[in-house]
Amino acid sequence: MTLTRPSLFLRLHSPDNTASWKEFAATYTQVLNEYARAYGKCEHDQRDIVQSVWLVLCRIMPKFQYQPKRGGFRHLLRRIVKTTAIDWFRHRESMQLSNDVVEQTATPHHDDLALSEQRSALHRALKVARRKSTTLAWTCFEQHVIDRQSAREVGQQLGLSANAVYVSASRVLDRVRTLCIEMEKGAQHE
Repeated sequence: MTLTRPSLFLRLHSPDNTASWKEFAATYTQVLNEYARAYGKCEHDQRDIVQSVWLVLCRIMPKFQYQPKRGGFRHLLRRIVKTTAIDWFRHRESMQLSNDVVEQTATPHHDDLALSEQRSALHRALKVARRKSTTLAWTCFEQHVIDRQSAREVGQQLGLSANAVYVSASRVLDRVRTLCIEMEKGAQHE
């Protein structure tokens, strides 16, 4: 286990110092891969998580102040990997949900009557959910689920944390699902 020299952290304050960034990458790529292995279900997931971690590190390292009394740097990396993996899986899950919503709202070409009724129910459910949601919650849902923006981007635009965006968007999505089920049940009883 190689310890990072504090001088390397100082050199990373300059994003243009490619030699230091290469040294940093050479030192920590394998460590990040090992940490991501605990979260990735397959090698592809692990690589995506590590890539997301590198984006985080590129953002924070130019301002990073090494404080050994607060814990080792590898402990910090482990926390970053865990948080990034959680965000990555949440984002992937919300993207799947948004794909489902978008597919259901796509313009029908040669759909049968049942699919057309489902789309109609979805459109009505979206209108009702919009009326029953706060402006902020609806904006989170619309931008994150329908427009497929990352929760982090939406949060930055709205002054919220990514987690707050996930929560708000999920609540609206749950309301839409519940309304769709209720509308389908109502149509079956007619």
